[in-house]
Amino acid sequence: MTDANKEVEELLSGLGVRVVYSSPAECGELPAVSYYMLSENGGFSCDNNESMTDIRVQVDVWTAEGKACSELAARTAELLKGGGFCRELAMDIPKGDDGVYHRTMRFTKSYVL
Repeated sequence: MTDANKEVEELLSGLGVRVVYSSPAECGELPAVSYYMLSENGGFSCDNNESMTDIRVQVDVWTAEGKACSELAARTAELLKGGGFCRELAMDIPKGDDGVYHRTMRFTKSYVL
């Protein structure tokens, strides 16, 4: 198994905003970025030994302004792509009653063991 959460947190630390694991409720002040691992699957096995692992992570951007959300999401994607992740999905979540702008993104990466 691979600890992708540690790698993602290290990559996102370059954003200069609060980075939290899992829960957006822990974000507190905005802007903030939350992340967690969606799945970890055996990517390739040979002779009953896993030799590659495929990881999917979800990263969410939370801001008080729409433009700031888009800009922070773009910076986030660039940092993760620079770390070998591929973006699988990105979408805006409609602004709720709290007035917070939210973009969710999913990234994949394969690790050779």
